[in-house]
Amino acid sequence: MPALTPRQRQRIGTHHDFVGIIESLARYCKVSRATIRRWRAEGRKAHPVWTDQPGRGRKPVLSSAEKQSAKRKALKRRSVAQITSSLNAQRTKKVSSSTVKRSLKGGRDPLSYQPVTHGRHLSETNKKKRAKWAKQQQNAHTATWVYLDSKYLYIYEDARGYIHWCWQNTKKKVTFKVKSNPTVLHFYAAIGKGFKSKLHFVPPTPRFGSKQRKTKVNFASKHFIPVIKKIHKEVGSSSKLGSKPRYVMDHARQHTSKASKAAMRKAGVKLVEGFPAQCWDINIIENAWGVMDTQLQGTRARSPSGWRRAALAAWDAVQQSTIDKLVGSVKQRVHDVAAKEGEWLKKKK
Repeated sequence: MPALTPRQRQRIGTHHDFVGIIESLARYCKVSRATIRRWRAEGRKAHPVWTDQPGRGRKPVLSSAEKQSAKRKALKRRSVAQITSSLNAQRTKKVSSSTVKRSLKGGRDPLSYQPVTHGRHLSETNKKKRAKWAKQQQNAHTATWVYLDSKYLYIYEDARGYIHWCWQNTKKKVTFKVKSNPTVLHFYAAIGKGFKSKLHFVPPTPRFGSKQRKTKVNFASKHFIPVIKKIHKEVGSSSKLGSKPRYVMDHARQHTSKASKAAMRKAGVKLVEGFPAQCWDINIIENAWGVMDTQLQGTRARSPSGWRRAALAAWDAVQQSTIDKLVGSVKQRVHDVAAKEGEWLKKKK
């Protein structure tokens, strides 16, 4: 039912003593006759002066205390389903998850369901470089590219390292209180059309069977070089990437060092030239890592080696059909970056 404007409420109140005018007022305000009667009753209470006060409306389903409790639980990373179940356990009359969701979004301190940001900021210089590069790659054969990158996986005891979306107060910055000394896995992989490499572990990943959460060895070019050689050998065995595939990779110093460049030239590794920095939205292996993260959610391994096995299983679970769809989206992504003058593309939930 549409809301009444102050002017419409004023007119109803002014004519509240006229019984025969209900029908005409209902047509004028485009509301039901019951609504007119309710506002006429409000007008009588305020007689002889019309105060234009709103009606009582429907009684709230959740009390103020229940709404505040729901918001506190949401900020503690509880899902809407969990909050609804908790409320219904204490209530005679059950509430729906949609009611709970509305209460989280309302009130003086509304919450919104947003992606957790990690402080990334796109510089103006890189934005211009992204736009220029994307315009040059409009007709590139992106289906023959190999998308390569590494991933750091930090496993905390309370498993909050996997949170990517959560309920947040729009007026306050989200912070995570997690325990220190996480287990750290660092690994490389590459994907392409009809291709998915193995997972290659590099420092500071602890060796298999070790009880260490991470090694004291820092990742360097000497660790990257044997990995890129192994992956390039795997790529060579794929028939769908063509005879001269080109690699998309970021500007990590281990990738751009003199030793790494020399080793890649010697091995015949060709790069997508001019690939700009801060292009996580084009290097689709970032999306593949996201799928892998989803596979890892709920995992409760008891040792670093257990987490290593879990990571391998999660990577195996990333379907080639999913990767091929991602590869098919790259050309459109390049066009979109060019159209947006280098701006990042919006992340999808």
